Amino acid sequence: MLSEDGFEKFLEDGFLLVPRFLADAEVESLKKECRKIVDEMDPAEHKSRFSSGDRSEHLIDDYFLTSGDKIRFFFEPSAMDDDGNLRYDKHQSLNKIGHALHWLNDEFKKVTFNDKVKSLLRSLEMVDPVIIHSMYILKSSKIGAEVPPHQDATYLYCEPTEKVIGLWIALEDADEDNGCLEFIPGSHNNDPIVRRSIRVPTPDGRYKLRNIGPQVNYDDTRFVSVPAKKGDLIVIAGQVVHKSKPNTSGRDRPIYTFHVLDNHESNFSELNWIQPSEVLPFKPVYTTEI
Repeated sequence: MLSEDGFEKFLEDGFLLVPRFLADAEVESLKKECRKIVDEMDPAEHKSRFSSGDRSEHLIDDYFLTSGDKIRFFFEPSAMDDDGNLRYDKHQSLNKIGHALHWLNDEFKKVTFNDKVKSLLRSLEMVDPVIIHSMYILKSSKIGAEVPPHQDATYLYCEPTEKVIGLWIALEDADEDNGCLEFIPGSHNNDPIVRRSIRVPTPDGRYKLRNIGPQVNYDDTRFVSVPAKKGDLIVIAGQVVHKSKPNTSGRDRPIYTFHVLDNHESNFSELNWIQPSEVLPFKPVYTTEI
């Protein structure tokens, strides 16, 4: 799937754009399936806001922390009024759907475990890749929130840290107007993981998230924008610093993304918010048939 030059470019930059990874028909099937899922969802049963910043309300939200083996719905912070009522149509109000689409929905499962993904992961020299979680991120026009600079390893820490990557697939054109991804090239090698988001037990037997380590402020001039066309895929190293601006355009920027752990000679931290469960262990990519 990747040429030797492509693999070397990924190792150098910490990210790589793979053009035309999904065909138009595959893209449309995911978008159609997302609309069906949301059509059948009752917002009153899923009133959980989601924010990528440190002040997220989901930090103490059991709905989020127990979503690793379920399909759950998370709304944009500005989508609800003080009484918890939606200000906009439910499709526009959602931030994301997660975190087990890759296993619990047939259309998303077809893409996550298809031969193209398997070939790509082999070309990235992953020995025993397993799926950690998956998300459909809507980033709707006018309301899609900013994603602040971060490293995925803050939330999905493992040793060695290069054992986790993200695969991010554009389902519409993503550019600077509607919030494409922006990266600091080479930061996976030069910017260490100094901040962790860990789960800690509470007296009632549940968990909450706690951020440890300093908040890093990155020089905005270090970032480069990476526009993507519909169907393009971006490989994201777990340590690379990236972000996206809010979607202030009149165009939605939906994407499907999932994170992959190379289970070979790696240690996925037990302090991470998501853990394999009896209901849904981290599913192996190479041996899963669709």
